[in-house]
Amino acid sequence: MQDTALTHIRLDHGKRNTMGEQVFDALREQILTAQLKPGDKLSEQRVGEQLQVSRTPVRDAFRRLHDAEMIEVYPQSGTRVALIDVDRARQAIFIRATLESLAFARGRRPTTDEIEELELLVRRHERQLESGSMIDHFRADMQFHAGLMTAIGMTTVWRTVQYCAADMVRVQFLIGPDLAHLRNIVEDHRAVLEALERGDLPEVERRMREHLEASATDLEGLAQSSPDYFTRPAV
Repeated sequence: MQDTALTHIRLDHGKRNTMGEQVFDALREQILTAQLKPGDKLSEQRVGEQLQVSRTPVRDAFRRLHDAEMIEVYPQSGTRVALIDVDRARQAIFIRATLESLAFARGRRPTTDEIEELELLVRRHERQLESGSMIDHFRADMQFHAGLMTAIGMTTVWRTVQYCAADMVRVQFLIGPDLAHLRNIVEDHRAVLEALERGDLPEVERRMREHLEASATDLEGLAQSSPDYFTRPAV
């Protein structure tokens, strides 16, 4: 099997962050957005040639990706994009749904300005539904959740759930765009925001938990339809 070609990557040699960081960020985004799919083959030499960088920053990026469990090294077949572990993904959904929903009981009450900023994020996301790409949707989704956790003073919770959310993101991109599904996500965001604005914390918690636990259905469906992307079929 040939190495997988990288697409739409441009590195900025004038940036302050190191070339290794840029290569890591670029490859990580390609993996998260399923431009590099589970099982795709990679090599340090080929990546260096495609990105026109030396082997050193590529080696550093590969090490970090391996530490993050996003690539795997096999003695006989080389380096490949890591398959998705179903059990780990299930636990990630549980962690995120639990932490993000319970955060509202511990967090502070958002200010009027913060509520208005969250409203702007939801409206922008609504406008992107018809014309935006999956990457646009992903970024809008992350901006809303990050904005929520910031508004209630729970940024550490957000950083924690981001760490374990990679497989959930990969599943969404592997499924691909589904307008009805994307519309449901935005409607969930609006329902959470309206409950938060009313100060109805039990409703906020319920809505957020249901919103995030819906990812489990996507995971199980993809594991059944595309088992080659996973370490083992869902049970």
